Amino acid sequence: MVNQRRFVSRGSLLILASWLSTGILHADDTVYRVDANGSHVYVRVNADGRLGHSHGIEGRVKAGQMQLGGVGQLNFDINSFVADTPAARQYVGLEGKTSGSDARKVTANMLSADVLDAAKYPTAGFAINSIKPLDNQPPGRPGRYQLDGQFTLHGVARPLKIVATAEAAKKEGWLRMRGQFTVLQTQYGIKPYTALGGLVGILDELTIYGDLFLQAESK
Repeated sequence: MVNQRRFVSRGSLLILASWLSTGILHADDTVYRVDANGSHVYVRVNADGRLGHSHGIEGRVKAGQMQLGGVGQLNFDINSFVADTPAARQYVGLEGKTSGSDARKVTANMLSADVLDAAKYPTAGFAINSIKPLDNQPPGRPGRYQLDGQFTLHGVARPLKIVATAEAAKKEGWLRMRGQFTVLQTQYGIKPYTALGGLVGILDELTIYGDLFLQAESK
């Protein structure tokens, strides 16, 4: 009987160690607040190969928080999205500059009722059901994390899975987390922009980049 108890105890320890390494159990319950001033979302919009031009879009995070090894929530301010800022074009890998007037036209078309309809859908969101470490790092430490949840855009929610990388930021107690994913506009009820009888237009696929700064909240 004693030997059996020792065997069960040893097996339980092995299971516990496995759970910890895969993120099923979490030792760190720290909540990280997303810094809305320093965090950004960027979008690469590619032309369809006719007369259009590819664009870089820059937007702001409205609010958000994460528990690395737990859950989280991100909200994005659609009305903050601006086309072809120098920072956005550089971040998404586009060369050259766009005139201010052209950038304003693209921004107006993007936010209009025909595309994002920002007046009706002023926010987008990512409800994160789980955030799991992928590099056997303790939750809250630098490394890769898998984020699983529901992404809502244009009033449509769809499952989304992202692999993001966290690294130590310059400020003590802060992390910088970056990741990217692709979506099809038509899957969210958005018709890709076209003009001049289809001579000017963009592709259905968008590449979205998140660049977040996370501050550990005091317990």
